[in-house]
Amino acid sequence: MENKSKILIIEDERMISSAIEEKLSEDSHLAVYTARNGEEGLQKIKDIKPSLVLLDLIMPFMNGVELLKQMREMDEGKDIGVIIISNLDKESVKQTDFKDFHILEYIIKAELDIDDLLKKVQKYTED
Repeated sequence: MENKSKILIIEDERMISSAIEEKLSEDSHLAVYTARNGEEGLQKIKDIKPSLVLLDLIMPFMNGVELLKQMREMDEGKDIGVIIISNLDKESVKQTDFKDFHILEYIIKAELDIDDLLKKVQKYTED
């Protein structure tokens, strides 16, 4: 059986999460998982050890920045690639030093192109 790259979408907006999940699932090399908030996302990182995380910053229970801090402190999460997809622009969160979190991409949700996102995910999960 082929080894699929595990992608975890951590996004509380169901329409966005479903649209991303549907598009990424078109690629047979990807296994796509979802979480609706930071707490659930952190648990799934421990459970499935994804290759790549697509992360919203504004979520209930635990926001994306707190999730990143905790994820980078865990053995399972310290080396996972992260693409942030958020309505917060970088200026709004400039007090957070994202270079410390090794973010691959920062995409403004309003500018999200699902086809382009699939290409980025494929680029970051190539062997």
